[in-house]
Amino acid sequence: MLVRTQISLPKDLHSTVKFDARKRGISLSEILRQLITEKYYKNPLRSPNENPFAGLITVAQSAPKLKHKVSWSMEIDKYLPENLR
Repeated sequence: MLVRTQISLPKDLHSTVKFDARKRGISLSEILRQLITEKYYKNPLRSPNENPFAGLITVAQSAPKLKHKVSWSMEIDKYLPENLR
């Protein structure tokens, strides 16, 4: 279910995002949903009471299953969210 929301954007940002949406063949609303979803899930806002290691658990659960565990540990930065690096 979608909720109608109104936002105000600077004119240049609006033009850029609208151009990108048109290039991809999607609506302005859809590209904004995609961008917000991507940004939120890559860097979710954390409440002050949240366990700071919760992100590591998520990373460990979603990391690819590698044959050599050493490889995963040596490349940990590839899998950590930016806010945990």
